Amino acid sequence: MRLLKITLLAVTIGMAATAFGQEESDIFTRHEVSVGYGFIPSTSLGYSANQNFPATREYVGSITACYTYKFNKVIGMGATLAFDNHSYQMLDKNADNATVCDVRQNIGTALVHLKVNWVRTKVVTMYSKIGIGISFYSNNVNVVDSVNYIVNTDNMPKTCSTGYSLIPVGIELGSKQYAAFMQLGCGAEGIFSLGFRCGINKTYKQ
Repeated sequence: MRLLKITLLAVTIGMAATAFGQEESDIFTRHEVSVGYGFIPSTSLGYSANQNFPATREYVGSITACYTYKFNKVIGMGATLAFDNHSYQMLDKNADNATVCDVRQNIGTALVHLKVNWVRTKVVTMYSKIGIGISFYSNNVNVVDSVNYIVNTDNMPKTCSTGYSLIPVGIELGSKQYAAFMQLGCGAEGIFSLGFRCGINKTYKQ
């Protein structure tokens, strides 16, 4: 429900900015590079040892870098790299929350993405983006009390798994060459992410 409210608010802000913005520009940059930070990526939700061992999690979030080649003003295709590092402790709630084990995971994700701009003015762009690829996992489990506990790691994410990113709503504010962005969705880039986008090389007209 909270995500739905944020999505509706983002769309409302974007549409309002568009309504009061200038007309659509015929100028666009052929190449785009962006960097961002995403909150609660799907790769942070991959492991639970036991229902009796609740986890205390520490998130770094998802750090992303994207390159997009734009075929025209509307459609672009490119690559996304995302890195997610997080650690957490498993606690035994039946033993005064005694520490069972420490878990650290490093996840790198490589995606091929498709980006579609569906609202464009000189200062506001609204878009959607979808990506599919591979996530690579590095798992480190340190059992604190190996005498009293045996931790089953069979349900931890494997070395590789399918990675994805689904961004139904993204908003860019700025020029065609430089802009800040906010996007909402799910997957390797997080539920909510912020960043900066730079258009490089020459600009073209259609």
